[in-house]
Amino acid sequence: MIGLRPVAHRLVLLLFLVSGAVGLGYQVLWGRFLLDFIGVSAWSYATVLAAFMAGLALGSALLGRLADRVKSPLRLFAFLEAGVGLYALMYPRLSEAASALYSGLVSFTPEQAGAGHALWAKVLVAGLLLLVPTTLMGGTYPALVRHATNHLGQVGRKASQLYAVNALGAVAGALLMAFALMPTLGMRLSLLVLALANGLVAATALLLARGTGPAPRVLTAQDGIGASEIGPGLTPLGVRVALALILVGGSLTFALEVAWTRYFAVVLGSSTYSFALVLAVFLSGIALGSAWLSRSEAALRRPLRFFGWTQLLAGLSVLAPLALYPRAPWLFVNLGALFSDHPAAFFLYVACQLLVCALVMLPPTVLFGMALPLVVKGLARDLGRLGSDTGRVYAWNTWGNVAGALLAGLVLLPALGMELLLRGAALGSSALGLLAIGFFSRKERRTWVSVGAAAAVLVVFQLAVGPWRTEGFALRPTRRSEVPLSHRAAEVQLASYRTVLFTDDPAALLMVHATRTVSGEETLTLSLNGKPDATSHDDLPTQILLGHVPLFLAPQPRDVLVIGLASGVTAGAVLTHPVRRLDVVDIVAAMPEATRLFREWNRDPLADPRLRLIVDDARSYLSHTRQRYDVIISEPSNPWMAGTGALFSREFYSRAAATLEPDGVYLQWLQAYELSDETFAAVVRTFRRVFPHVYAFQGNADDVLLLGSRRPLHPDWSDLERRFAAPSVREDLARLEIESPAALLAFQVLSPASVDYIAAQTHLENTDDNLLLEYRAPRELFSRASVRLVSRLDERLHGGPALLLGEHLRSRPG
Repeated sequence: MIGLRPVAHRLVLLLFLVSGAVGLGYQVLWGRFLLDFIGVSAWSYATVLAAFMAGLALGSALLGRLADRVKSPLRLFAFLEAGVGLYALMYPRLSEAASALYSGLVSFTPEQAGAGHALWAKVLVAGLLLLVPTTLMGGTYPALVRHATNHLGQVGRKASQLYAVNALGAVAGALLMAFALMPTLGMRLSLLVLALANGLVAATALLLARGTGPAPRVLTAQDGIGASEIGPGLTPLGVRVALALILVGGSLTFALEVAWTRYFAVVLGSSTYSFALVLAVFLSGIALGSAWLSRSEAALRRPLRFFGWTQLLAGLSVLAPLALYPRAPWLFVNLGALFSDHPAAFFLYVACQLLVCALVMLPPTVLFGMALPLVVKGLARDLGRLGSDTGRVYAWNTWGNVAGALLAGLVLLPALGMELLLRGAALGSSALGLLAIGFFSRKERRTWVSVGAAAAVLVVFQLAVGPWRTEGFALRPTRRSEVPLSHRAAEVQLASYRTVLFTDDPAALLMVHATRTVSGEETLTLSLNGKPDATSHDDLPTQILLGHVPLFLAPQPRDVLVIGLASGVTAGAVLTHPVRRLDVVDIVAAMPEATRLFREWNRDPLADPRLRLIVDDARSYLSHTRQRYDVIISEPSNPWMAGTGALFSREFYSRAAATLEPDGVYLQWLQAYELSDETFAAVVRTFRRVFPHVYAFQGNADDVLLLGSRRPLHPDWSDLERRFAAPSVREDLARLEIESPAALLAFQVLSPASVDYIAAQTHLENTDDNLLLEYRAPRELFSRASVRLVSRLDERLHGGPALLLGEHLRSRPG
C-alpha cells in the first residue's frame, strides 16, 4: 500500500508529537536522576547532555539503516517506543545501581575532589545508563520519515512535517514538566506517566501498521516522478560538504542556546520555570521553521543553497537586537511592577516573559528549524536509502549539537563571556551561510552580488553594535519592584554602580559591582546570575554569625566544612577559631577571584593554609567523601534558584549527617522572606527529620540560622568563654558589637520545642523526588510572601527560659 490515508498520516504526526513531548520529559527526568549522585556542576550537566545527545546520534545513524530494510518502518517505530517505555520503568532501579557503581569508582578525600576529578566516572556512568534508551529514541525520526515518504518528491515535506511536530511536542513536554507534572507528581510518578505514554504510542502505532503494507518501493521518473522533483545530483564532495555544514550549523545553534540560557537566567532569574521558558521558545522556533518549510519546500529546487540563506539570515537576526540586551533588566523591573502579588498573577507574568523571549529568539530559531529538513531533502537521492540518509543527516546534526553544547558551555562561555559568544556564534552562522550559498550556487553573477551585499550588511551590523554596558545587569529584575522605574531614574541608579568583576563561569555569571554611598564610601555586592548572594554591608551580620555560632556551640570543632565560598566572610570567621582544617565547597570555579575583592571584610581566608577549596557540587562531594567533620555550615543561594533546593532536601541532610562526627553540628542558613509560612515550615520539618535537636538563631532581620544536632547541646560555658576571649575572635565579633558570649547567645530566637512546633504546622517535606522548594519558591518570590512564624514565636519576647542564653546565665556564679 503506497499511499497513506490522510487520517492515518495525521495519527502518525500526532504520535510523533507525543513522542517528542515524552522524549523531552525523559531528558529532564533522567538527567535529574543522574545529577542526584554525580552532582549539578557544569561538568555534570555537560556530561548528561553529551551522553543523551550522543545516544540520539548513534541511534539515528544505526537504526536509520534498519528502517530501509524492514518491511514496516512504522512497526519499527512502535517497537522503539515500547523499548524506551520499558526501559523507563526499570530506570529508578538502574539509577540506584549506577549510583552504587559511581560511589565505588570515586570515593575521595578533599585533596582529590574537584571539578575535573572523577569526570571519567561521570562520563562512564552516564553513558552506560543513557545509551540504550537514547539510541532507541534516535531511530524514531528516520523510521517515520521512511514510513511516511512514498516518493522522493515528498522527502522535504514529510521530513519537515515530522521534525516540526516532534519539536512542537518537545515544547509541550518542556512546559508540562515544569508547570504540571513535576510540581504535582514528583519524579517517580512523572516517569511512570511518561512510560505509559510510550506504551500508548507504541500500541497505536502497531494498530496503524496493521493497516499499511510494506514500505514503498523505489520509484523513478518512469513512475511519474520528474527529475526536477528529485533535484540535481551531488558529487561525493558535495555530500561531504553538506554533512560538514549541518554539523557546524548544529554546533552553532546549540552554542547560541547556551548563550541565551545564560542571558535569560540573569534577566528572568535562574529558576526552573525560566529555564523551561527559554527551552520552550527555542524549540518553538525550530517547530515553526520546519512547519513553514513543510508547506513551502516544493518550490525550493535547490534546498542546500536555501539552507545557506537561512543560516545567513539567522546570524543577522541574532546580531540585530544585541544592543538592546543590557536594557532588558530595566524592562523586566518595570514589567514586574505591573502585576499584583496575587499568586494567580504569576502565570500571566510568566506568559509575558515568554513573549519577550520569543521576540528575541524566534526569528533566528525559525530559520534554524529549516536546516535539518533542507539537508535531508538535498541529500535524498534514493528512496531505498531514505532511512539511512535521514539518519545520517540527523546524526551529523546531533553530533554538532553535542560539540556546540560542550564547547560553548565549558570552554567558550567562560573564555569569551555570553556577549562575545552570542556575537561569535551569530557571525559563524552567517559565515556558514555564505559558504553554503557560494558552494551550492551555480556560477550566477546575481547570486554573488547578493552574497557580497549580505557580507557588507554583516560587517555593518557588527560594527554598529557596541559593547554592552554591564552595569545594567545589576538592576535585579528578579525581585519585583512595587513601582515602575523610569529610564531617567535607572540611569541615575546605574551611574552610582561600578563593575568590578564580570565573568562567565561554566556554572553561573559571576558579577561584583561597587556602589558609592552618600558618605562617599564604596560597598561591594556579589551576584550570581543577577541575584545578589553576598555584600560587604547588609549581609555582613549573617555572614559573620554563620561562622561563629556553630564554632562556639560544637563541643570540639576541629574539622569544618563550609558550603558556599562567596565573599569569604564566613570562612574568615571560622578561621578566627583554632580549627585544624576548613574545607570549602563551591560550584563556581571563578569564585576565588570575587572573594579576593572582599579582603577588607573577610580577613583573606584563601591565604590561610588550613583552607582547602573544593570546586564541586556539595551533594556529589558529601556523597563520596571519606572525610568526617565536626561542623558543617551551609549557606547556599536562595532556594528559588534552580538546583539550590536540592541542598535543602531530606536526602541531602542525611548525606551530610553521615559525614558528621556523632556530636557534630550542622548550621543551615534559611531565608524568612519571599517564602510562605507553610514552605518555611516544610523546610524546618525536613531539617528536623534528620537532626532531632534544632536551635534557631537570627542573622539579619529576615535570616534564620538553623543549628541541628543529633544530641542535645550542653555547652561547656567556661570553655566557651575561654574561646571567646581569643583576640582574633573578639576582633571579628566586635564588628557586630558583640562583646560577650551572652550577647552572641542573644541571637537565638527559638528553642527546640518551638522549632518542633513549626515543623508540626505542615505535612510537607522537601525531598529529592518532589523538589518542593524548586517549584514553590519561585512562585512565592513573585507573590512577595513573608514568614511570620519566627517573629510570632520569638522566645526572647517572653524571657526565653528554654533558650541557651538562659542556661548560660543560670550557670554563672551568683
